[in-house]
Amino acid sequence: MAGSEQSGETGASGGLLSGAGARKAVTVLTVGLVSGVSLLIGEIALATLVFSGDLAPYLSQASACCCSASSPDAW
Repeated sequence: MAGSEQSGETGASGGLLSGAGARKAVTVLTVGLVSGVSLLIGEIALATLVFSGDLAPYLSQASACCCSASSPDAW
């Protein structure tokens, strides 16, 4: 009998933990998404500042280099 009670408790707490894990996963994914978008906006803004004036024709290449150079930072 003790074994069946114990397995019932495990099932109930397992459901509780999976709900908490799902909330944590959503929080972590949201933080990651916001951080990634903020990083891209900042890097494109930096490339726009650096490549202004005479360097403006190279802005598209500069923004691509800045974005690709930062991708290992996230890993």
